[in-house]
Amino acid sequence: MTPTLEARCARLLAAILLARVDGKSPVEYLQPPKQQIVRAFAVEALLNPAPDFDTLLVQWRSRIL
Repeated sequence: MTPTLEARCARLLAAILLARVDGKSPVEYLQPPKQQIVRAFAVEALLNPAPDFDTLLVQWRSRIL
């Protein structure tokens, strides 16, 4: 995967996460506190996009651990 494509996919993943907690069909299995964690992470990832999936994963892990 090219770096440009990977960066675009990482941004898309952040948008999908946000859609799953705030979209028309939100996940039912996350309680509100966990929804807020996903929401905050997704918004931050959209405002400050990760250059690749590895960076996005490190950011996610730092948020949840």
